[in-house]
Amino acid sequence: MIDPNAHDTVKYAAEELQYWIKEISGATLPIVDSPAKKKIKINLAVNPAEFGDDLKKLQDSDGYAVRTRDNMITILAGRPRGVKNGVYRFLFRNTDIIWATPDKVEGTFFTPCPTLEINHSNYIDIPALKERGLQFAYDIQKDPPGVSPSDDWQLRNGCNGSLMAAHFPNADRNYKPEYAKYDLDATGMSGHALGWLLLNPRKWGKDHPEFWAQINGKRTPNQFTAPCFTSEEMYRTVEKEFDELAAILPAHVKSYTVGLADTFITPCECEKCREPITLESGKVLTSQDDDFVKTRFFLFLNKLAKHAQKKYPGKKITALAYMSTEKAPELKLEPNIRICYCPIFRNFKYPVSDARKNKVSAERISSWIGKIPEETPLAIHEYYGLVGSFPSPRDVAALADMKYYKSVFPFGGFANTEFVPWSGTAGKPAVWDQNMMYFWVVVNSMWEMPDGVDSLRGEFLKRVFGSAAADMKEYFAIIEKKWRDSPGRSDYADDGMADFNQFVRIPGIANECRAILNRALAKASSEKARNAIRRIADGMEKNLKAAEDLQLTAIRTAAPVVFDPDFASGDWGKPPVYDKFLDNDGNNTADSKEKTRIRFLYDDTNLYIGVEMLYRKPPTTMPEKLVRDTLRTAVGVVRIVTTAPDRKRRLYFSYDPAKNILDSAQDAPWDKWTAEGTEIESRYTARGWSSMVKIPFATIDYRDKTKALPISVQANRFKHITSLNGSAMHKPYSFSELIMK
Repeated sequence: MIDPNAHDTVKYAAEELQYWIKEISGATLPIVDSPAKKKIKINLAVNPAEFGDDLKKLQDSDGYAVRTRDNMITILAGRPRGVKNGVYRFLFRNTDIIWATPDKVEGTFFTPCPTLEINHSNYIDIPALKERGLQFAYDIQKDPPGVSPSDDWQLRNGCNGSLMAAHFPNADRNYKPEYAKYDLDATGMSGHALGWLLLNPRKWGKDHPEFWAQINGKRTPNQFTAPCFTSEEMYRTVEKEFDELAAILPAHVKSYTVGLADTFITPCECEKCREPITLESGKVLTSQDDDFVKTRFFLFLNKLAKHAQKKYPGKKITALAYMSTEKAPELKLEPNIRICYCPIFRNFKYPVSDARKNKVSAERISSWIGKIPEETPLAIHEYYGLVGSFPSPRDVAALADMKYYKSVFPFGGFANTEFVPWSGTAGKPAVWDQNMMYFWVVVNSMWEMPDGVDSLRGEFLKRVFGSAAADMKEYFAIIEKKWRDSPGRSDYADDGMADFNQFVRIPGIANECRAILNRALAKASSEKARNAIRRIADGMEKNLKAAEDLQLTAIRTAAPVVFDPDFASGDWGKPPVYDKFLDNDGNNTADSKEKTRIRFLYDDTNLYIGVEMLYRKPPTTMPEKLVRDTLRTAVGVVRIVTTAPDRKRRLYFSYDPAKNILDSAQDAPWDKWTAEGTEIESRYTARGWSSMVKIPFATIDYRDKTKALPISVQANRFKHITSLNGSAMHKPYSFSELIMK
């Protein structure tokens, strides 16, 4: 039963309860709005007066209570969302149902039973964290409008924030009225709004390039260039844009996110921006100080926050503590600024607070201790679900992080936790097949916050794999041990093939894993469980096969190597030509008009790399000096990363047709780069441009040529990024293996 005037969320909760009870038992329970119409079994209610004690405990929470009186079960809460949460968790407690993946059919596990026995009907259930938000990028249900399967999954597992609750005015992804029934906390604008929304380069760049930072004597308006923070006209423009956007956002939006572009801040070199900053304490920061650039940003943000406080009292400005702004400034922030900390460069094998294994992230998050007011509790934007198709047990670190944040900060919870979507343009169901247990444990830990992950893992294995649970536990455990015992990192966008290569293929445990999965397959009692095991096994085999196909060949030459843009003279015709360059969606560009071809020669002292970048319309203008902020927009950039055979030390550099070399100065923990001694020759051709790179073996400490040389090559045309064999720049076990012949 629901109230005749029930909120849409309560109506939706009733429909979900009806649907899943029918799926489990075959019985259809009618939904009524009056006790006179039917004998009531279950009542869904918001703020029922007769349960005042429970409502006091549920205050300021989206938890719920279940109470039984006169043979009627009431699922009650202080807000509609709590009733919805109560329906799902009531079903979870009283049946063996589990929503393991976003696949509504194959990813939902339960035992059909014509009679439901309710054993848990008197309890109160309050989540450990108030904010439990996930983010599934590019997973959008447009027709018919509604939530995506990924969003459905998180709602059924007790989450309460999502991209679908975010308002992106003038963007394809915007809040829809249909989403109101989910009763989610709404945010306005977007995480990187300053880069594309509040200061849109397409709108303002042509007439006002002075709004953007001056870099190497030039102002380049694009979404990856920071503003010129001391420009008064730029500020007035942003304030006006902010007001126009705020005016069209619904009243229930409680926070406006004003973040910088998704990159490091390259400081503006104009005279005014380089002037020293005097803090309230009297301390003077010069342009050489580490805190100088981020202080410029927070001075700008303080000004906007003061304006927002006057015009929109009660609303918050959410600022991302991200990349250049990850560490707290010495500047005092306005009280309506809420910090959302984003530890993008952490190692997910260990808690973010681990001062030894996560030294940089631990130092940066601890810099905010004592600077977060109670009225604007810390929010976290995490990356636990950005993994490849390899079982990555990040749930252990995630649970430890939650306990740490809650112990040292006024902590609201997770504004967003990024996950690979299951469907949509970026959907990767193979990632979910390998990681469904860890994903489920992470999101349910936000509600439960158990002592450790074992209890939730055990519940997942039992409900999904049934009689094969022990074997699947063994499969995940043997891989987890190799993963934890290795000296390497787990980064925000791990690569599945690289991880299977490093932790399964190279250590020689592939056959043991196969035997365990075959045993589990024989024991599994349901077809859904067997299908899940098959998908896990198939994913492992696909990744292992891809790892075996990484080998490339370099041919030894005794003659002097001369650059030939057509690679037809000398020994350039001897080595194999490789053109398997994959884009971000995994598409092979070998058969397209814009493709890249590469070959390798070597002698006693050097490696020679010949690169052809072919274009539909070949470029003719030489680019200007290569800087980091132009890497995504340049006419053509080649990036090369190679390591010693131990894959610990790396050479990383980029270059363009004008032979400009960029040694990255990016502040990331995996960077150990120098291009000393590297030489480049380049020339435009009728089809594009060609280049030859000479890398001294001494530069990369490569001495034993019987060992494979790991190498990664990336070819970028404007924003179209491709890489040889699909390697990931920061994952050396995804690199191709160059054999010297």
